[in-house]
Amino acid sequence: MDGYGNPNSEVKAAGWDKVSKYRVDPGFYNTMVHILVNKRFWDGLKPDQRAFLDRMAREVLERELDPKMAEAEIAAGRALEAGGMKVIQLDRDTAQQYLKIAYDAHWDSLAKDAPESAKKLRQLTSK
Repeated sequence: MDGYGNPNSEVKAAGWDKVSKYRVDPGFYNTMVHILVNKRFWDGLKPDQRAFLDRMAREVLERELDPKMAEAEIAAGRALEAGGMKVIQLDRDTAQQYLKIAYDAHWDSLAKDAPESAKKLRQLTSK
């Protein structure tokens, strides 16, 4: 393998930098953090309790996890470059096309496994 389009942190954590020379930027398929609650438990909560938990989960993600993940991504990128990995930086238009291809391929894969769920999820998460 010559290189990857994955985020810095994934390339570094998997040790792929030891067996390849390049990483294409922007990376895609970032790690996602999910906070899950048992449906039966959730359904037993009062609306104000649900609203509180939802608000707290968003705050944890936005105030704590997102900044830490961004810092880890930058640190991993520096470590990759210090170790000799070269970054191929795509221009803006090419990067947009590249990401569209990657995300469309992911949605296509999800749609093959669970068509109805993928359709609903895409509607909920896309602009």
